[in-house]
Amino acid sequence: MGLARWVDDLERHLRLRDPLFQIGLAIRLSLVLLVVPATYGHWFLPFLQNSIAAGAMLDPWAAHQATGLDSHAFPYGVSMYLVLLPLTAIGAMIDGLGGSQAAGAIGLGLTILVLDLTMLAVLQRLRPERPRRLLLLYWLSPIVLFIGYWHGQLDLVPLLLLVLAVLSIRQHLPASAGALMGAAIAAKLSMLIASPLLMIYLIVNKRLRPLLLPFCTAMVGIAAVLQFPLLISPAARSMVLGTPEMDKVYDLAISSSGGLEIYLLLVVYILLMFGAWSIRRISFDLLIALIAIGFLVTVLMTPASPGWFLWPMPFVALIFATARLQTTLIVMLFGFIFAGFHLMRSSGAEVPMLGLDLTLPWADTLGLTERELSIWLSLLVAAGIVTSALLLREGIWRNDYFRISRRPILIGIAGDSGSGKDTLADAMIGLMGRESVAHVSGDDYHHWDRSKPMWQVLTHLNPNANDLYQYQQDVLSLAGGQSILSRHYDHETGRKSKPRRQSSNDVIIASGLHALYHPAVAERCDVRIFLDMDDKLRRHFKIRRDVHERRHKQENVLASFDRRQPDRENFILPQSENADLVFSLRPLHPALLEDASHQDDLPRLKLCARLRRGTPYEQLVRILIGVCGLHVEVVLSHFGGPIDVTLEGDVEPEDVQMAAWELIPNLDDLVTLKPTWQGGTNGLMQLLVLNQTAYALRNRLA
Repeated sequence: MGLARWVDDLERHLRLRDPLFQIGLAIRLSLVLLVVPATYGHWFLPFLQNSIAAGAMLDPWAAHQATGLDSHAFPYGVSMYLVLLPLTAIGAMIDGLGGSQAAGAIGLGLTILVLDLTMLAVLQRLRPERPRRLLLLYWLSPIVLFIGYWHGQLDLVPLLLLVLAVLSIRQHLPASAGALMGAAIAAKLSMLIASPLLMIYLIVNKRLRPLLLPFCTAMVGIAAVLQFPLLISPAARSMVLGTPEMDKVYDLAISSSGGLEIYLLLVVYILLMFGAWSIRRISFDLLIALIAIGFLVTVLMTPASPGWFLWPMPFVALIFATARLQTTLIVMLFGFIFAGFHLMRSSGAEVPMLGLDLTLPWADTLGLTERELSIWLSLLVAAGIVTSALLLREGIWRNDYFRISRRPILIGIAGDSGSGKDTLADAMIGLMGRESVAHVSGDDYHHWDRSKPMWQVLTHLNPNANDLYQYQQDVLSLAGGQSILSRHYDHETGRKSKPRRQSSNDVIIASGLHALYHPAVAERCDVRIFLDMDDKLRRHFKIRRDVHERRHKQENVLASFDRRQPDRENFILPQSENADLVFSLRPLHPALLEDASHQDDLPRLKLCARLRRGTPYEQLVRILIGVCGLHVEVVLSHFGGPIDVTLEGDVEPEDVQMAAWELIPNLDDLVTLKPTWQGGTNGLMQLLVLNQTAYALRNRLA
């Protein structure tokens, strides 16, 4: 049973039956079994075999240096060595019997293949909705195949550790992410390029800030432990830190006065970090795009070794997996240009079984001139720049949550007194996180304290009884990223607090009797919600709230209903015409509200939701039925009119949470680290508001 489940999981993550996977696997196995890359024979195998033969696993760099062979054979750290050693050691023992390097090469190649399969499984887990596109962009990428199996570079080891660290961050496992990131840096120092972006991601997302300290602690601790041999071994310091590869980042420079130079790659990298820091809230997809751009800029602005081009490829595949097929073909073309150029320029491999030595660059054999190679290099750089531009477009400019960085989400919640505005606002704050939400309540803008005689003339529902101009200014200021000074109205005392400063945030919730009354506020809202309620039910809830919670006299509460009715019809109900969502709560058994013995009981409710035409509802309805087990009735009105959805049934918070994850892509970019899901009608309203918010973000103009 366990084996069958393991096979099912493997098939699901790797798509074993897909012809694209099988083609990629056949190519890899053929290269592993038949080909010995020149880098294996000249550098990596001698290094690993010398360390095994000398029994110097604690300081393999010194053991290799003692042989007098190439001093730059293994410019990598301890974690790289530990990953490559097991299968290579088995092959070396077999080679010791026959006096060749074939088994060692196969062992090293099989190690790369296992890592490659793991990488594909991780990518499929990060982007499960487009598995075949990932097979095209990563598994069949000419760049991945050339670097890993023909040219024989080992960059897949630190890259997989980095991608696993990114996956751990996605799963909110900061210590694991930090440990993997530290191991990646210890394997290859160039992985440091991504670490500031991961830290910025955790810092600018207020909901993720608790993850920052354990991530950094684990990353620094593991990197320090694994890099310790570099401190005690002169041979390790010479081989790892003294490699000529380290100096390539300084090659592209502008001469300055006094013999100094301006290193352009450093300047561009700092600008990239500043751009990332300037984004108000980085989504996970934005993080992936930024890492891809950081790596791609590095390889395009340096005389990069072929292995460096592998660094951006997993992240490029994740971003373009959801792009148009035309974009995928352009990325594939970039890969073919890369493979063609480096077949001509870089070392290749031997095919011992066929007696072929193809280790020399093909340009020498074909007699290509420097100009012809330069043209090919120009095509490669141009294709890389186009890929970078596509990354900016697909990964950043078209990203829903990048638009949050330019302006916050504004949710307006209007409705009559006692209709549940504050309850819904609190429910959404529980989902999106108090650290990420600024809430403006219309009650704070009443002109007078409760004791003032003007309340005998005007009701709270009358716009003239409220400072709606200041309410409008404050909401728009927060939506524009500015802070405000506000005073809180205390319902128990009927008085306002002293002014307090409130900062803008990722999400602004503006609730109140007149939240959608002013056109400027209504038009600026991304999501407009109006709360309606059955009159008898509203009376029931208002008595429970105002009498039992706010300590008002029951006779005064009852008297206020009739007095407020004209203002309700004139000023409150018309706001529903501006709403994207109209929620109406109705009792399942209205007669119980008339029974005095049930006045203190919470009645069972059904939720009626009116959705503006265009709001996606088909998948929502399927999930509400299939996941939540609700009875759902949908009524379509005339062409272009609203959609009425009636929901009946009991729903638990766990059902709402499951439905939300199935309904909304990248939900974890919208909700807090530990969201508070609710059951019943409150939970259903949470789900519908999230659905409307995700829809609004997708359609927000750039």
